[in-house]
Amino acid sequence: MDEQYNPTDKDNYLEAIARAKRLGQRARALIDIDIETAANRIYLGFENLAQGLLVWKHSRVSIKHAQIWEGMSKLYLQGILSFDPKPYLEQAYQFHLYVDYGKKRFKSETIDFSEEKVQELLSILEKLLAEVEKIVGKGGEFWW
Repeated sequence: MDEQYNPTDKDNYLEAIARAKRLGQRARALIDIDIETAANRIYLGFENLAQGLLVWKHSRVSIKHAQIWEGMSKLYLQGILSFDPKPYLEQAYQFHLYVDYGKKRFKSETIDFSEEKVQELLSILEKLLAEVEKIVGKGGEFWW
């Protein structure tokens, strides 16, 4: 199985970023109606955004969650992102496990699922989306 996501042109990873934005908008619309579905949209939004940004920067990205999270953390350490999104990506994944599979623990920690925490994750996703849109820019060129 291929462990790299290798789009053939920029539209594929720009579409991942656009998909992340749509997922964030769906989560916003659902958050007061169905918190669990909203949490899943947030998780998928983070994953699509991370994959799109990492493919844009490196032309490929692992399909393994931990490597995606580390890649995003490295973009923060390189000064490309203004904050480290890794803890939020991990939390979104934990909520996905809780909502879809009923898992109550992740890496020996209890998953603390609450409406307040889902709201916070959505705000972080929206902040990261805005930042990535500025990085990618209208012309599709990074500034670094």
